[in-house]
Amino acid sequence: MVGFFNAIKNFNAFKKSKKSATMSGALVFFMLLGLVPTAYLLSLIFAVFGKELSFAFSIFTIEEFNEVKEFLLDATNNYSATRNALAGILAIYSSANLFVHIKHVGEIIYNHKTHKTVFIRAFSVVGTVVLGFIIVLLLYFYAFLSIWLSKIFGKILGFSISAIILIFIFFCVVVYVNLFCCPYKISMREVVRGSIYTCVGSLLFTIVFVVYLKYFSSYNEIYGKIAVIPAFFTWAFLLMRCLVTGFMVNAYSIGLCKRKVKKVDFK
Repeated sequence: MVGFFNAIKNFNAFKKSKKSATMSGALVFFMLLGLVPTAYLLSLIFAVFGKELSFAFSIFTIEEFNEVKEFLLDATNNYSATRNALAGILAIYSSANLFVHIKHVGEIIYNHKTHKTVFIRAFSVVGTVVLGFIIVLLLYFYAFLSIWLSKIFGKILGFSISAIILIFIFFCVVVYVNLFCCPYKISMREVVRGSIYTCVGSLLFTIVFVVYLKYFSSYNEIYGKIAVIPAFFTWAFLLMRCLVTGFMVNAYSIGLCKRKVKKVDFK
């Protein structure tokens, strides 16, 4: 028991030394900056499969963020009326900004020498496009499977199984981002611990936050029609805290193994 509390204490000291809150806030900024281009990029990928972005948004039924979904759909439609190649290139470039800074965060957490920005940006562009296709394919799989499950098992049980599948899809995306973040060659098994932390924390924060907005929040009384904006920003920051802390869980656990074997430390 003493060893467990010492491990928690050492990890908190490690997390504090890396300034996780500052990095989370920076990632939220770049996420919001690339939100519309990323939505447009996903709409281009969905178009390849004969679907629209509204197909993806219809899967997520959190009413509190309906205004955000409507904003993204309108902004995506207005991003380029002609859907030309230049708009697609700019969307990929802008969407990759978040991955560029995720890569920088990974270098800070893993105490790795920074690569040239041109190399990171090129790597991030490829990573962004690959992740976009992964998300689209997984959402297709989820949408058709959820319909099939609801017909076989009924609405309640089918919805429960579908929710588990959706969480698994989110877990796969988080694992991909964790592998992308690490500047070292590591296996999928080495990022599972931090990925589970991110998924569990994100799920808990989302549930608590939705319940708070639904029953206890005074956002609407204070902000009126723009109440969804501070609510969405707060939720995005909490998710980024979970993501960055998940990176640190992986770095800390991998660092412990390397200290024992090769005397290498990420501190």
